[in-house]
Amino acid sequence: MIRTPMGRPPDKFLRGPRGTRTVPACIKTSKALRFRCLRGPPLAAFRPEANIVFHPDTQFLIDHWTGLARATDVRGGIPARSALLPEALGRRLPRTFLAERRDGQTALTLAGTALDAFWRRPLAREPLTALWTPASADMIEQSVLQAIREARPIVVAAFTPGEPAQGIEMVIAPLRSGTDRADRILGLFAPAPALAPSGDSPLLTARLAIGAGIPGRPPLSLAVVEGRRIA
Repeated sequence: MIRTPMGRPPDKFLRGPRGTRTVPACIKTSKALRFRCLRGPPLAAFRPEANIVFHPDTQFLIDHWTGLARATDVRGGIPARSALLPEALGRRLPRTFLAERRDGQTALTLAGTALDAFWRRPLAREPLTALWTPASADMIEQSVLQAIREARPIVVAAFTPGEPAQGIEMVIAPLRSGTDRADRILGLFAPAPALAPSGDSPLLTARLAIGAGIPGRPPLSLAVVEGRRIA
């Protein structure tokens, strides 16, 4: 709508002499309108995680993993497990874990002492989904696959059981094993107060999963070669 400097529509645009609506002559035209696009930098692509603020420990692991992934000898955007130094995680180490993709399942290989205490048992060799409610299991496995496929960390926002429920984040990031396969996962739970041991063996409830940063690999596309569709 055309507005005057005072903010009101011009009177002649609203009503004519006989009370009928009129159109200003400046927009009466039979010519086709043409728009000219100016050259310049493209607009930034929208990313769902762009305005999300993670817990500082979650962001630390994302930044640390990103630094490892930017090394010149990294293949496919995923750093090697050997490049990870446990002491670099500092006070977060008791809440971290390592897992392995094996036989279509993600199994824990190492778990920090705070995680063992929270779940009231040694977690090594247990499935990662054993820490979550059955309804959350599919989201957890899909998040692991997405982290490996896209070569970037994934943050799962969740709730602890009990009243009142507490918010908790699990960040997972892919690593390469000694065989150079992207089949290892580095993970961290935050914040620390959400992992206060309770009397029961708790199961977390996943709420949503968020990709952190820009994917380190281009998305897969399908092509047809000799009549067969391949990625």
